[in-house]
Amino acid sequence: VLGNVVPDKFIPLAEKTGYIICIGEWVLKQVCKQIKLWKQAGYYTLPVSVNVSVKQLEQIDFSKKVIEIVEEYNVKPDNIELEITESVSSGDLTTIVKNLKELKKHGFKISMDDFGAGFSSLGQIDRFELDKLKIDKIFIDDLLNISKKQNLVKSIIAMAKSLNLIVVAEGIETNEQLLYLKEFGCHFGQGYLLSKPLPAEEIEILLDEYKK
Repeated sequence: VLGNVVPDKFIPLAEKTGYIICIGEWVLKQVCKQIKLWKQAGYYTLPVSVNVSVKQLEQIDFSKKVIEIVEEYNVKPDNIELEITESVSSGDLTTIVKNLKELKKHGFKISMDDFGAGFSSLGQIDRFELDKLKIDKIFIDDLLNISKKQNLVKSIIAMAKSLNLIVVAEGIETNEQLLYLKEFGCHFGQGYLLSKPLPAEEIEILLDEYKK
């Protein structure tokens, strides 16, 4: 009835109703299934990121379920990157940290998505044992025109590097932004300049290039 619904619309509703638990589990299974298919087809596979909700992380058996799903599809944990947001700071931190530590122990990578848009304290970054920090798009918009944003981005990159974290800039839309971020020492980038979101069959066209 509604056609394609953007995540900003349906995820808050799924979290409010509790459906995010089964949706999150389904998403992880689909990702593992796709990774397995790509490997069987002989594709070189990069780690696939999966967004994880606070509600999922607050489940006592969350880490156990994730490990069971990955084992069920015979996918290595280092093929999966779990993305959390700064909103985890408002959740049951004891359970969340316990789940993240267990997942790290099994080889999963943890990244913080949309960094700078929420309310996470710097002290908690270390507590979550992150591998990657993703700078929110709000800092990349108008990066060329606002010197304060440039200084903020430089500071975030420097801080992340001092903590041995990989830095990713989100929402890159122009070559000028890309060049600036390279100059600042940002490791990776994502955004429409590089690629729009793609269905699996279109990603395979890109993966075919790696096979040649």
